[in-house]
Amino acid sequence: MEEHLVNSHAGVQYLMGKPREKFWILHGRKAIRRILKKRIKCRRYSTRLAVTPPTCLPADRVSSGKVFETVGVDLAGPLFVKGKKKVRIVLLICAVYCCVHLELMKSLTTEAFLEVFNRFICRRGRPVTVYSDNGRNFVGADNLFEELDLEKISKEYG
Repeated sequence: MEEHLVNSHAGVQYLMGKPREKFWILHGRKAIRRILKKRIKCRRYSTRLAVTPPTCLPADRVSSGKVFETVGVDLAGPLFVKGKKKVRIVLLICAVYCCVHLELMKSLTTEAFLEVFNRFICRRGRPVTVYSDNGRNFVGADNLFEELDLEKISKEYG
């Protein structure tokens, strides 16, 4: 341990060579490793870095297009406004250019979310892809969209 500290927290290989100048230690590498493993300070510096393999982003996140063409949706809050009413902030984030659009939502219902999403579409245009964390109101909105008969709507209004 003394040699380890004198030589600026040297590793196993260096500490094997230093005493061998004077002595031959039986099972020296094993003994040195056992001593160094007990030192938490040295173990912290000798650990390997955690390496995560890079992942590929979806094509709609890296290809250039219009702003808010690919959107991520999430909720923040609750916030308390005058009269002790609870509101939440809907974060609509462009997945390509990292632009942020914020809207207030009065309740957690699907209808309230659809109102917010309609206001967003009126201001920014209709997105092609919407990513969400599958909150109840987002799933409810998706279920409502699945129930729509788009062919019937396009014939009547379009």
